[in-house]
Amino acid sequence: MDRHSSGRRYLAVLAALLSACATNPHRMAGSSGNEEQVQAWLVEAPREVAVKVSAELPAGSVQVWDSKTGERVGKGVVGAGAGAAQMLIRGCFAGPAGCVVGAIFAPVGAVAGGVAGAVSVQSVTHAHALSEAGGAPELYASSVDTQLAARLAGIVVDESRAYFASRSYSEDPGPVSFRSARKFFQDAGDAPFWFVRPRQRHTLVASETPAPGQGELAISVTALDLLGDTGDDPRVALVLEAQYSLASPGARATWSGFVYRGAERRISEWRHDDGAAFRAELDNALRALARDIVTRF
Repeated sequence: MDRHSSGRRYLAVLAALLSACATNPHRMAGSSGNEEQVQAWLVEAPREVAVKVSAELPAGSVQVWDSKTGERVGKGVVGAGAGAAQMLIRGCFAGPAGCVVGAIFAPVGAVAGGVAGAVSVQSVTHAHALSEAGGAPELYASSVDTQLAARLAGIVVDESRAYFASRSYSEDPGPVSFRSARKFFQDAGDAPFWFVRPRQRHTLVASETPAPGQGELAISVTALDLLGDTGDDPRVALVLEAQYSLASPGARATWSGFVYRGAERRISEWRHDDGAAFRAELDNALRALARDIVTRF
């Protein structure tokens, strides 16, 4: 293999690694608060939980992704050169034989340095008004309405019924105290709490106000945007972000950071048939959020 073909090969490897650095935009929510106490309350007996969805929706926008490709490639090239040089110099400190070894491993240093340089550049998104994307305001007007909160509450209730119906339960799991539930959790090590706790069949109901003894599941949609580009009929994808909390008497756990990103289409395609495709995509996002929520039970 000559020097030119070898160089092209290493550049191809570097490019493949750089492409793998793209952020996965669809992620599950992470928890904070008193999750252990809330889970212990769920373990003790079948519970009824009121589902409340905030009717306040965020203003939509068009998020334009800027991966800073030029800066990323520049830092990758600099990092690759520095990594290769470092391998060669360190090898040469050991003498002529070390120089040969350093030259052999220089491409490895180049790839490592290139990846390190590229990932040091943070991608960003820039928010634009819906009016900057042709057809986006009309798309929102036909698809996003004040009934979204009620739809989401209904979807969460439906998904919870399917979730509990698909699982087996002990007829008499016996009393479980907070202390014994905590011991289950500690004995499991890194295993998730639901993996070791006795299962209970809980009931979720759509309600603005929980009754005495009920738990409360509060859900908020924190972002409802389009990700893509501005201009005349751009390709865009739906992005929905949310957070939710589950409260038992005396404790509350909060999960935030849920992100759903769908497939890209031109706005004219989303608007076809009075926005039917976009409404279906929005339902997909709501169901993905509902499935993330019900697994907490």
